Amino acid sequence: MNDMEDNAQLCSLISQAQGEDPIGSGTMHKRYLFIELPMPWPAAAELNARYPEGLMQIIKHHAKEGRVAKPLALYCPQKRSPEGMVRLFYMQHPGYPCSGFELASYVVPYNQVESLADALIGSEVNPGRLDAYSQWLEVPVAGRRELFVCAHGEHDACCGRFGYPAYEYVQQQYGQRDDVRVWCTTHFGGHRYAPTLIEFPAGRYWANMQQEQLDILVQRHKPAAELYRHYRGWSMIQGVEQVAERELLASFGWEWDRYVKQASQEMGEADEVRVRIEYAPAGEQKLQQYNAIVQTWKTVEIGGCGSSGEAKQYRVLAADSRQPI
Repeated sequence: MNDMEDNAQLCSLISQAQGEDPIGSGTMHKRYLFIELPMPWPAAAELNARYPEGLMQIIKHHAKEGRVAKPLALYCPQKRSPEGMVRLFYMQHPGYPCSGFELASYVVPYNQVESLADALIGSEVNPGRLDAYSQWLEVPVAGRRELFVCAHGEHDACCGRFGYPAYEYVQQQYGQRDDVRVWCTTHFGGHRYAPTLIEFPAGRYWANMQQEQLDILVQRHKPAAELYRHYRGWSMIQGVEQVAERELLASFGWEWDRYVKQASQEMGEADEVRVRIEYAPAGEQKLQQYNAIVQTWKTVEIGGCGSSGEAKQYRVLAADSRQPI
């Protein structure tokens, strides 16, 4: 197959050609667990020879107890841990209202990965267990952001073809900065939006991030509204709520990260959901309200990479006038 025929089958290029708006596609998770794992990764990362043997059983055990953690692998050749050591990131939802995830980064001996993961996921019921790992806890840097770019080419061709170059670009351009770090990661959903990434601790999903958009995200030298059509949504709320929340990110700009917020929804007329977002600047108690109607107004055809179907497209209506915002 020549390059032109190959490109015609890539889901990311098909999605962009269809003008698909990615908003509302951010998967909602309360917990993320990232483990450092050398590349290349097989389609199922846990089949990598270096993947801790009992880790998936620990994750499944906690899931049965209601503590579901999204497991992902990460790697950065320029920031790999010392021999015999492994980095773990754990992100946990602190409860509403909030501005983002609680983030902790550890670099521990390989033989302690499983016990630390068990302690992290179980910390909601037994926080004292983490005391044994305090010596391995990375000192947090105020305001630091962690960017996780999907580069899992064995899972989907688009993430390998477009994701890894996006990671390389950020690493080459901004790898010396201490306030932003970039990592390759395994599949977290939405490969047709490649290059796609998650930004922590905010918990924001981004789509189709070319060099121009990556520069804006890292430097924040242009308004957040410049990335309006590249925003997939905030991981801490549900899909239709993400659609309404995007309007506030565009309106408030990057300062919106500092606001605590929560969202709720109720069904309206056919193909419509009424969404309320309550928010306040950090440190303030009184929540303000934003009300909107999220309408499913059309679908677009998607396909490539062995799949096909339709994707819903949303728009926001003003709650008082029912006109598109």
